[in-house]
Amino acid sequence: MASIWSETGKLPLAGLTVIDFGQIFQGPYATFLLAKGGAGVIKVEPPGGEPLRRRALPEKHATLPFAMLNQNKRAVTLNLKHARGPELLLEMVRRADVLLENFSPGTMDELGVGWSILHEINQRLIYATGTGFGISGPDRDNLAMDLTI
Repeated sequence: MASIWSETGKLPLAGLTVIDFGQIFQGPYATFLLAKGGAGVIKVEPPGGEPLRRRALPEKHATLPFAMLNQNKRAVTLNLKHARGPELLLEMVRRADVLLENFSPGTMDELGVGWSILHEINQRLIYATGTGFGISGPDRDNLAMDLTI
């Protein structure tokens, strides 16, 4: 069986920077795999933490699934509803290779940091989005989690 290590001793995704807005399971699992491949993943959480973290008991800082899916990632708290939040994200995007989010369709646009804005800042950015029912069509606004589909 071939090794995932290259002849240089580096993982195949070493040098890539990923901004991770993934929540619950689907998004964090995708970026978990990127981190395992060597990408530098920056987990971005809202004030108070993402929903899977908040399901822990008050004396705990995170649930086991949260800890498992977010290993090998750096983390920051960023309030995109604060005046400076979008500005800080745009600074991160300038140096990023990938941004992943799994919010409801249109959420990033409503926050002023949708694809068109991010693409202007970094034309090589790969923007990945995961939704329950896609970004267009009759069911696009129906909310869903990975476990319900």
